[in-house]
Amino acid sequence: MKQQVQTITKTSWMEQFLESWVYIREKRRFLIFGVAALIPFITVTAANLLNPIFVSQTIRADVHIYSLGEVTYSVGAVAAGLLFPFLTRKMGAFPEYLNDDAE
Repeated sequence: MKQQVQTITKTSWMEQFLESWVYIREKRRFLIFGVAALIPFITVTAANLLNPIFVSQTIRADVHIYSLGEVTYSVGAVAAGLLFPFLTRKMGAFPEYLNDDAE
């Protein structure tokens, strides 16, 4: 039985880097999708970082005001979650004015 010897050619990091740019140029939509998928994450992270700074420096308020804003947001989210099933039962999943067939 003969054993096949495979030669592994090592490529430098510069060749790999240039090859990645060629790939990005060929698949530009894939890059745009990847960046677009990160935008909501970056926005939420920036908002979570900047909100306390805004409250302390611009409004010159203490942590109680910031906490009140967070609690208000949470209560609104819970209220919307509880109200949504009631409204869909009352109005239906697809209200009449949203249907194209109603005309």
